[in-house]
Amino acid sequence: MKLVSWNYRGFGNPWAVRALNKLLKQKDPDLVFLMKIRKKTNEINTVRRRGGLENVIGVDCRGEGRNRSGGPAVIWGKELTVEIKSMSLNHIDMVVKEKGDNMQWRATGFYGCPEATNKNESWELLRSLGQANSMPWMVFGDFNQEIEQKEKLGGLSVTFSQIRGFKEALQINELLDLGFVGHAFTWTNNQGGNQNVQERLDRATANISWKEAFPRAVVEYFQRYRSDHCPILIDMVGDSTSKKKRVKKFRFEEVCWKRKSVKKLSKELGSRAAAE
Repeated sequence: MKLVSWNYRGFGNPWAVRALNKLLKQKDPDLVFLMKIRKKTNEINTVRRRGGLENVIGVDCRGEGRNRSGGPAVIWGKELTVEIKSMSLNHIDMVVKEKGDNMQWRATGFYGCPEATNKNESWELLRSLGQANSMPWMVFGDFNQEIEQKEKLGGLSVTFSQIRGFKEALQINELLDLGFVGHAFTWTNNQGGNQNVQERLDRATANISWKEAFPRAVVEYFQRYRSDHCPILIDMVGDSTSKKKRVKKFRFEEVCWKRKSVKKLSKELGSRAAAE
């Protein structure tokens, strides 16, 4: 099973529709979560049909013309049974089941508020979605927030207060970052030189029971299709990226560095690297 998530702005432009059709044809996903769709839900059926998918549901955008506020939409194929549990302009929560498989799990497509003054609303929503959850659960999408400083290149530094609410919401729900392969950043301001800013805003997270159910799952970041966000693919089996090196996070406490054995090992590795 494959899922695609994309903060897909510019849906009304022909190039954006072509880009999405190309992505669906190349990656052949079973479920697609799109954000910031400024079309009414009944206007995206053409893309659904061209992508070979059977079903679509979404949150209608608000306003008209340039004042339209885009909502999320989810499109899925005939091999899946999808039960929508709740949805808003910032999320679509669903229970997913593959036909012929008795296992069902929870998937939440999420779009975090981009404005700093409204971010707490996003984390309140995320915390509330996790209440009394007992299923394997994955939350994916554009969270509009980094978890640590190294997930941003250029621009102002990320502050602790900015990431605290996000990290607390993930911890309360016992959601773990699934890592990624591909370019380290999922968004750019499309500026050149010293004005360029890149950030890792899109990701997939899951609880332990989901990770145990899909131990080979891989998240892959693709190139941007004339958009400021890149699409991400969650491959539940992991075959499409099995030959690529997966990015893993390694952390250790500072006290470990003080141990002589660690210092000795570091020197040995340094010597080998220099020799090579």
